[in-house]
Parts: sequence; C-alpha cells; structure tokens
Amino acid sequence: MSWHQKYLETLAEGVQYLWNTGHFADATILVGNKRFRCHRAILAAMSPHFDVTFNTGMRDNPDGVLTLLNIDVTTFDSILSFMYTGKDVVCAENAESLLRAATTLQIRGMITRCEEYLMDNLGKQNSIAMWKLGRTHGCEELEERAWPLILDNFVELAQTEDFCVELEVDELATIIKSDHLVVPNEELVCEAVFKWLAFDPDNRNMHLASLIEHLRLPLVSPEYLLNIR
Repeated sequence: MSWHQKYLETLAEGVQYLWNTGHFADATILVGNKRFRCHRAILAAMSPHFDVTFNTGMRDNPDGVLTLLNIDVTTFDSILSFMYTGKDVVCAENAESLLRAATTLQIRGMITRCEEYLMDNLGKQNSIAMWKLGRTHGCEELEERAWPLILDNFVELAQTEDFCVELEVDELATIIKSDHLVVPNEELVCEAVFKWLAFDPDNRNMHLASLIEHLRLPLVSPEYLLNIR
C-alpha cells in the first residue's frame, strides 16, 4: 500500500469514526420527525447544496436546525452513510428516491452511482420511466440508453399502462415525431396517440391538434382516416 493509499484509508476511517460517535458534530438536520447530528465540513465537502446553506442559509436560523423537506428518513440515512463511508447503499428499492434526493442536494457521487445502477437494470419494460428519470435529473447517459429502447419497442410499450400514465404530452410528441421510431405502419402511431388521449380525455383532448401535427398523415391509409371515431 502506498503512502497516499494509507492516507486515504486513515482519513476514511477517521470520518467514519466521527459519524459513528457523533464527536464534534456541529449541525442538526431535521428530516421528518428525526434529527440527525452531522458535521458541517463533511456535508459541505460532499454537497454544494449544504456548502451554500451552511455559509448563507443559516444566518436567520437561531436554533441551528436545518429542515429538509421532500426527503424521507430512510433515504437521508442512506445518503449520510454514503457521504461518511463511501459504501454502496443503492438497491432496487431506493435507487430512484436516492437519485431524486441526491439531485436536490447536489451530491455528484451519489447521482453517478444511482445512474450506474439504473443503467445496469434498464430494460424495455422500464425504459419510459428511466428515460423520464434521466431527463428530469440530468442523467444524460441513462436518458440516452433508454431512448432507443422506447423507439425500438414503441408498439409493445404503447400497450402498457406506463405509456398512458407516465408520459406527458411533450414527451409523447418527442417520441412520435422521431425519425427513428420503429413501427410497421403509421396507423399504429395514431392508435397509440388516441389511446393516450382516451386515458384522460377531460385533460388531454385539448392536445389532439398539437399531437396530430407530429403524425405522418400521408403514410396513413385513407380507409383508416375515414373510419376514425
């Protein structure tokens, strides 16, 4: 072991010791009903969000307690474990919630690990959800890997509940206007659009005109168009 590796190992052991014992903790993070005693230096080093908050956002907080909203206790506990120990805490049950929280808190290492895990478990059945997740949280590689799965399996995916539940109108438009969409005929694209509209007609029928703009109507048979109800 080189001197530098030994240094990193000793530093990691020291940081984990501080977490386990709570010695010199100088920050209290409130998540739900649980208070976590933490070290500002550790959190600020791992998270630009905490760095800014501890430098500016605590001035008007006389009790010194920082409240985090929209993050559950279990998720934050896993995030602290990652920040203090570097252990891999990502699993099927928490990958998405950890990614959302890590994005909010700007924990780059956690975001990268979550993205890696989600890509390792990416398939056509969850491609829509993963594509959306990648777009929302700036995970470009996850987004790029999920995208061709959607285009190549569009006909099959259009029959799933996720297709109607997950997709927003702009996302559906992005898919159907792609020149790389794999379908045997344009009628199936029309059917998918009508199915998506019918899932929530009160809120979606207003988008009919904008979606039709992206359909390749010259490729649709006249008989099909005449029989649209």
